[in-house]
Amino acid sequence: MAHFLLVLLFFIVGYSEINPKWIDSHGYSKFASDSFACHDQALELKRLVEKGEYTAWWNVRSRFHTRAASLMYFSWGRLTGCNVLALWPINCLLLLLCWLSWKYLIVQLGGRSSSHPVIWIAFPILWIHFAQLLRDPYYITFFILWLNAWVYLFRSDNKKSMWKAAVTILLISPFLYWVRDRFWVLAQLISISYFFFAFILFIVKKKSFFFVKMMLLLCIAINAYSVIKMINRSWTPEQVQTESAEGLINKPFTFFYKVAFLRKNFIKSYDQASSLDADVQFESDADVVAYVPRALQIGMFMPFPNMWFEHVGKTGLLGRMIAAWEMVLMSLLMLMVVFKALSGKMKLEMFLCLIAITISCLALGLVVTNGGALYRMRLSSWLIWGALCFALYFPSFTQNDSVKLKVSDKKTGE
Repeated sequence: MAHFLLVLLFFIVGYSEINPKWIDSHGYSKFASDSFACHDQALELKRLVEKGEYTAWWNVRSRFHTRAASLMYFSWGRLTGCNVLALWPINCLLLLLCWLSWKYLIVQLGGRSSSHPVIWIAFPILWIHFAQLLRDPYYITFFILWLNAWVYLFRSDNKKSMWKAAVTILLISPFLYWVRDRFWVLAQLISISYFFFAFILFIVKKKSFFFVKMMLLLCIAINAYSVIKMINRSWTPEQVQTESAEGLINKPFTFFYKVAFLRKNFIKSYDQASSLDADVQFESDADVVAYVPRALQIGMFMPFPNMWFEHVGKTGLLGRMIAAWEMVLMSLLMLMVVFKALSGKMKLEMFLCLIAITISCLALGLVVTNGGALYRMRLSSWLIWGALCFALYFPSFTQNDSVKLKVSDKKTGE
């Protein structure tokens, strides 16, 4: 109900043109301009469906969430019109699925299933995301589900459970690619990191060899597409210089040419109002490696305190103040997790979450130069931080704990 009221509020404000600088007539917020281009394309795709041109609808080059929006416009749009209200059913479903998978992640990490949803209430950006025409809700939901499957695999102690987890990982992986193909490299890097982590557990903790083989197969399967693509293209560093970086690169790249290319595209695509280090461009592998500490700082903690009250960008001062509020709360959650980690309270499964967070934030810091875009793309990491915090500070009761409680209750009664 609360989610529907939020969507209805967006629609009313937009339709009545109370604040056209923030919300357009269809109820889409201007804090993410992606919604407008996707809305226009969704209308075109909807017209193809109405004409029965399903092959043309399928062949049009379009994003996953735009296709979903066109189908919602075609079905629910007849009742609500082609606006934010028509997307409410699918956005509500994504919100519910994300919420349930987040709660299950807390349980897998050793927390209580009844953990209070304070992180969802305290962070307005999460609610806003699930009330707009954006691909972020799809990516966040599928990423949390995908991470759940990995955690389940690491917790499994028999072959049947491992196979179930592995199949689930492989089934969810294509959705991550379809929703955000440029983020597919994150899934690849995470899977490689998890394989090495599993190999360390095999040596130190005597994990089964079958577990290591399963991890290796998953790693190969997730990275196979990119390896085949690289072999087919047979790019050399010299070709990369001229083809992908358009003459920008003066020094040869061996590994990180794609990072430089994506960063340059971000600098071109976004205005300078909310940009950070937009003057930094990579010209060699050494430049990328040297920028890693700064990239982690940006990926984890942007916006910084000196940016909280600036009146710049599409969201203006109000948007910056909301971001400041959320950043303060998230910093507290991070500190709480770090404190427990230093106290030796971390479980092995929790390190999987930290690996995913670190790789995601590092990749965003290296590539994304726009503050608003980075802020939106980092939400999945924020949810994982929240899950870690709840699991560490609100652990579930074990059977031994419940016995101790019963004994103490009896003594109190006596």
